Amino acid sequence: MVAFLALVLASPAWAENAMDGAEIARVIAAFNDQSTPPSELFIPDISDVDRAYLSPEPMSEVTRPRLDVRSIHWLTEVTALVEAGNTQFGSLIMKRNESVLVLFRKYGVRWRIACVLVPPSPKVHLTADLTKN
Repeated sequence: MVAFLALVLASPAWAENAMDGAEIARVIAAFNDQSTPPSELFIPDISDVDRAYLSPEPMSEVTRPRLDVRSIHWLTEVTALVEAGNTQFGSLIMKRNESVLVLFRKYGVRWRIACVLVPPSPKVHLTADLTKN
C-alpha cells in the first residue's frame, strides 16, 4: 500500500519531467534544422563563446554542429544537463563525433540553451616506440 501511494504521488513529477524532456528535445530539433531563430533557442545572456561554438564557422569546410540527445539529467526544476553527441562533416575531417554537455535553463515558461560544455579531447603522446618506422 505504501509503495502504491508513493507511486501515485511521484507520477505527476515523472509526467512533468517527460513534458520538459520533450520540450528540450524540441529545442534541440529546432537548433538542428534551423527552423527557429537562435534568439528563441538561447537565453539572452549566453556567452559569446557558447554561441560561437554552436554557430556555423564562416568560410569553413565543416558543417554546423548537429546535436543528438543521449540523456537528460535534471539538476533542479528549472535546470537540466543534457549529454549530447555533436556530429559534423567536412571535406578534410570526413566525420567528427564528440561528446558535449548542454546546460538548459527554463527561461520563463520555455527551455533554452544556457551553456555548452565541451570536454577536452584526450591528448596523444608519441613515445620513441611509436615514432619508429
